[in-house]
Amino acid sequence: MNDLTIDDVLAISDADVQRVECPELGGVLYCRALTIERMEKIEAAKEQGRALAPCLIGYSLCDKHGKFADISDAQIDALGGKSYKTLKRLCEVVLEHNQLNDTDLADAATEIKKTD
Repeated sequence: MNDLTIDDVLAISDADVQRVECPELGGVLYCRALTIERMEKIEAAKEQGRALAPCLIGYSLCDKHGKFADISDAQIDALGGKSYKTLKRLCEVVLEHNQLNDTDLADAATEIKKTD
């Protein structure tokens, strides 16, 4: 293995995009691995008492090339009004894709799994 510099690390794309077919929405969504910056936004939302499942999904959405969606707080909050069945499935995809478990984001994982 090669020794990496900070410039090497910053030059590497680690978007890790996942395609999610959503027939109930009539198309395909893409989510990607969360960055530290996005995880901090989710943690801030948690501290503000906002619903975490829509935050987890909204901050994970990207285009097929891995560019994060430019999503507003209002849009994320509006996701909470969409179908539970669809959001539950998307949230589970995001949790698995980011290898998050109940201890990483206990409230988000519990929020989406509590009615199973």
